[in-house]
Amino acid sequence: MRAMVLTRPGLALQPCVRPDPQPADNQILIKVHACGVCRTDLHIVDGELTGGTRPIVPGHEIVGTIIERGKTADRWPVGTRVGVPWLAAVCGHCSFCRNGQENLCDQARYTGYDIDGGYADMVLADPDFCVQIPNNYSDANAAPLSGRATPRPPARSRSTPRSFLHPSVNSSRWRCARCARAASWSAPACT
Repeated sequence: MRAMVLTRPGLALQPCVRPDPQPADNQILIKVHACGVCRTDLHIVDGELTGGTRPIVPGHEIVGTIIERGKTADRWPVGTRVGVPWLAAVCGHCSFCRNGQENLCDQARYTGYDIDGGYADMVLADPDFCVQIPNNYSDANAAPLSGRATPRPPARSRSTPRSFLHPSVNSSRWRCARCARAASWSAPACT
């Protein structure tokens, strides 16, 4: 697969060809249709966010279609269109995870920072951290919104997963999307 890789902060992303990723039992393989550019991606590339994994494929505002599933990744069938957000994994055991505040987990891992992101033809993801994208959103319009969607992993919480544009998940982007729809904008940019 083709990918744009950050080898060292402050340098331009380098195009490369990598082997196609293979999903682990609990992962899905997604064919990337669109990936937005978030300010966080720029902080990573510019070296303003230290840590993370290098080399890394940045990008966490991802929309794509599931093309393969691991043995236990049965949340959605192959062919489902999903969004992949910034939050990629948590410990599931700390007080934050147990109380529905997974985004505060000290062991959280992030898409495009700790694990490869969407500036590639394909990306691996944990389906519990992905959101299904409604059909009324184009890939380009959904990508910037999916970057901030933070579904509560059902395996780690008693609540049901949040919907793609639920106001409690992402109120400012949700309002932006609602205003854009009302104004009939063809490609709103909500940051």
